[in-house]
Amino acid sequence: ENSFSKNTDNKNIFINCTNTIKRQVNNIQKLVTEFSNFARMPESEFRIVRLQPIIETQIGTIKVLDEKIKIIYKNELKDVSINCDSNQLGRVFLNVLKNSFESSSKKNKIISIKIFKDSKYVTINIEDNGNGFPENRDKLFEPYITNKPNGSGLGLAICKKIIEDHNGDINLLDSRKFRGACVQIKLFRK
Repeated sequence: ENSFSKNTDNKNIFINCTNTIKRQVNNIQKLVTEFSNFARMPESEFRIVRLQPIIETQIGTIKVLDEKIKIIYKNELKDVSINCDSNQLGRVFLNVLKNSFESSSKKNKIISIKIFKDSKYVTINIEDNGNGFPENRDKLFEPYITNKPNGSGLGLAICKKIIEDHNGDINLLDSRKFRGACVQIKLFRK
């Protein structure tokens, strides 16, 4: 045996390091499994559907998490339809709303959802009064990059893929009004 392993202090450090490496490898294996599921996302099934029920269902889901949360919902387009996979789009809205919900430790959480249109797009702005995005925010779209202590770093990567599959756009901005984050989603309207 070399002198390193004879020394008890060094031996304990070595065991601790080895255990840490094992734990990290297990974590990486879990992430790889999640990512392979992400890479094999189901084929999109596009249909012309109304946007309003897709968003309102996910708003209802977030309200269940915390009945005290203040949700401001402004929809200028009561009857807009888009060509989309409603399940996948619902997953995007739920993920973004859940991120907004988790981004603040304040008691008076606010999430604002505003929907409006221009000549080509329907734009959905989801804003909150949470902690906002870091400066290198575009990195959050990369797999395994996360701002959350227990996040997998796949949520926004999956959202981006789904929105791109819909020929849309997703951007991470600052909320001037609520001082937190703003996720802007643009989708082609029918």
